[in-house]
Amino acid sequence: MWRLTVIINYRLFKMSIWASIFLFPMLSYAQGHTWWANNVAWDGSSHWSTYIISAPRFLGPNALPIPIQNNGVLLQESQLELAGNAHFTAGDQ
Repeated sequence: MWRLTVIINYRLFKMSIWASIFLFPMLSYAQGHTWWANNVAWDGSSHWSTYIISAPRFLGPNALPIPIQNNGVLLQESQLELAGNAHFTAGDQ
């Protein structure tokens, strides 16, 4: 009984590996430049940043930071926090 279970599990494992090798490329379709150009009706010369809408209602769920709620309890002491982030790569101007 134990040997039969091992054989069945091994066959299912092999089938899942082969299925992922052949199905993953079909499921991983990405939008390319032509898709974007057709989607935003690009005129061919203007910069891509003119097509970005940066109003908060058009941003994703993690775009704006949300402060800690503390279950509605107000703290007695005041806090002042200063933070900064910078990300640079080669080629940035």
